[in-house]
Amino acid sequence: MDQGWAAVIAGVVGLVSGVGGAVVGGVAAVRGARLGAETNADAVRGQVVAQAANEHAHWVRQERQKAYREVLDAYTIKAVHASKFITKLEKGEHLTEAEKHELESVSGDLSAACSRLSLIGPERVYIAGSLLRDCQDEVTGTLEFWSEDLETILPEDVFPWGEVLSEERDNSYVAYHDFMRESRKVIIYGTSGEWE
Repeated sequence: MDQGWAAVIAGVVGLVSGVGGAVVGGVAAVRGARLGAETNADAVRGQVVAQAANEHAHWVRQERQKAYREVLDAYTIKAVHASKFITKLEKGEHLTEAEKHELESVSGDLSAACSRLSLIGPERVYIAGSLLRDCQDEVTGTLEFWSEDLETILPEDVFPWGEVLSEERDNSYVAYHDFMRESRKVIIYGTSGEWE
């Protein structure tokens, strides 16, 4: 073989090797770019999912704070009205129709606020709120019975409703603190509610 053919063969081999290397390099680059894009897409997708979960958890916590505050506000208003009416009843004066309506209205507000807890939870706070509502419903019923007695019978024959109310108010106070404790756990520690 002469030198001319050797140069042509070497050139063809070099060209084939160069083109082959370029093809292999191109395929590797495309695969690398695809793999990089998929990895990046997975990372972005994971970040979006995590961010959405964090934003949802933040929203739930804000809504829970709002719902818990509504219960506490409604309880405070109800307790103030109950105290005012107890003072009147202790003087032997029955409640007027307007006062009875006012009592029912503030009781309804507390009941509605406690019922909303079933939507926002968690269940242990809903249960604590339901117990608080039930205790306050007992107070409302007792105030109504006491007022009816004062309207229909002699003051000396009236059942000792004050004693009943004292126990019911104690139960309500305990239920209020149970609600506070459970809602505080959720606000501070999340739904696990662990103190440690």
